[in-house]
Amino acid sequence: MGFGSSNAVTDGSVTTSKLAAGAVTPPKLNASLNNQIAELMVGNVFVESTAGINYSAAQPEFFSDADGKRNTVDTANTDTIFSGTSHTAHFAATAPETLGETLGSNTVDAGAAGEQITTTSACNPIVSVTKKSTCTATRCRITASNKTTVLGTATFSGDVATFSPHVALAASTVYYILLDNSGSNYSRAYNTGVSYPKTGGAVFNFTDHSSTGSGYADGIVSVTTEATAAATSRHIQTIALTAMDGSYSRLRLHPYLLALATGNTCTWAIDYTGDGTWQKTGQAVDSWVDLGGAQTLTGAKMKITLSQGTGSDADTPSCKGYGLVGD
Repeated sequence: MGFGSSNAVTDGSVTTSKLAAGAVTPPKLNASLNNQIAELMVGNVFVESTAGINYSAAQPEFFSDADGKRNTVDTANTDTIFSGTSHTAHFAATAPETLGETLGSNTVDAGAAGEQITTTSACNPIVSVTKKSTCTATRCRITASNKTTVLGTATFSGDVATFSPHVALAASTVYYILLDNSGSNYSRAYNTGVSYPKTGGAVFNFTDHSSTGSGYADGIVSVTTEATAAATSRHIQTIALTAMDGSYSRLRLHPYLLALATGNTCTWAIDYTGDGTWQKTGQAVDSWVDLGGAQTLTGAKMKITLSQGTGSDADTPSCKGYGLVGD
């Protein structure tokens, strides 16, 4: 099919390939996708010859949300962390930092309530906030010290509000964590007679109540932040590759906007028979994987493995999508 690696070039952290001289603009991969970036990625990254190209054999995916633009990410079996537009393996969540108050009193109010925090030098990003079960707030916001500049908003699922992307914090800075019901009444859960600051947190300390009246604790049970120590290996797994039609004797995976620092690795695995076992594991990206003969890929799945390895860069490894082509 004219695929190869002789024209491969590296542009920053993104591996690309040159389009051969005379190649034409590829047609749309999927009319419903309506995503020109997808066309350019699969067309320009993989196509080095116009001879015998089967564009329906290409499957692009972009991580616009946790399960991707085309909903091909199997979130039940994916243990990378989705943040913004990337799946990443560069951290594990810490044990939650707990306020440690009973929060046994309740009142109905429409105003926002919560806690003031002051970061330490670690200032790792906030992943999620857990509220008291008797508090009926529907959203959580992280704001600057003025309480009006919103840095992140998350909706509660049960008692946990998870931020995507995670909320970055600066060192030695005051922030507010505020709970409310978007202006409507909700039941607050609070306690009085609280002594601040509550010190000893690795990332921040609870330093006051969110309102002018000191001595209150309101709604928040705990806050989870990113850990400094990185996770060693995490996986992005797909559901069945139904978009791949026909039969193929080899496959090639290109991670889209893959960010790897020194010591990080990215490999992939394929269950090409659909029997629940990974027949090919630890495969290099941007290289053809021989399937040992023509395969229909019925029920086939794949997974991308991101590993911190010996790397220490706090922002890597991460990946914003992938393209998969067959031959």
